[in-house]
Amino acid sequence: EKETTLLEKKISSKKENLLNLKVGFESLKKNQKRSDSGFTYNELIEKEQRFKNKIQRLEKSIENNNNEVLEKEKKLEKITDFKNNFPISDLENDNKKLTLLDKKLKDLTSKRNVAKKEKDVTDRQLKILDQVPCSDQYPTCMFIKDAHEAAGNKESVYKEFEIIRSDILEVKGIISRLNEENIQDKIDKYNDVLKKEYRLNLDIKNLKSQIDRETDTLAESQKDLSSISNLIQEMSKDEDNVDIENIEKI
Repeated sequence: EKETTLLEKKISSKKENLLNLKVGFESLKKNQKRSDSGFTYNELIEKEQRFKNKIQRLEKSIENNNNEVLEKEKKLEKITDFKNNFPISDLENDNKKLTLLDKKLKDLTSKRNVAKKEKDVTDRQLKILDQVPCSDQYPTCMFIKDAHEAAGNKESVYKEFEIIRSDILEVKGIISRLNEENIQDKIDKYNDVLKKEYRLNLDIKNLKSQIDRETDTLAESQKDLSSISNLIQEMSKDEDNVDIENIEKI
């Protein structure tokens, strides 16, 4: 009886080994068998995993790019608010005014230099009259004729000089007040914001183009993954149809 039991165990063990060999053989056949697409089962499994990884990367990239677009669009909203509340027209007008005032100051300075020379000449001529005792008696004397003319023009020469000097002080005062407002710095800041707005719009455009490309690639990859998964299922079904009962009878 013991020998019978031992023999049965050996037979059972042999059957199990044969079954394992058969299953291994069938598995090897399955791995070597090629689908209609020309790939083996293992190759399809590897391709399936690669597509899953690719799809995962694409989905993550699309998500990140969409988030980045939202961030940049929020920055654009802030820039729009800034532009709406920024007095750029007033600043540009003031800047033009400054340019005109600078030109006017240069013209007035030139006129003042001419008026100053004329005033200095008048002062020198008047000193000549002060040095001549008989200046009033001989107004047509060729030596003091210019001095008498200078005396006659003194009031208008001095008045012209003072008017120009007053105009210069007034223009300088306006320029000083405008310069205190840092007009050019503010305009430069506004232009920097415009450049930033341009870059943001360009970035958003590029990101959206990338999202569109990745979305198309994602759709194609999902379609390819579905096809590969179907092929794997078909190959698996073929193997499931193996007559296990015949294997167990070995």
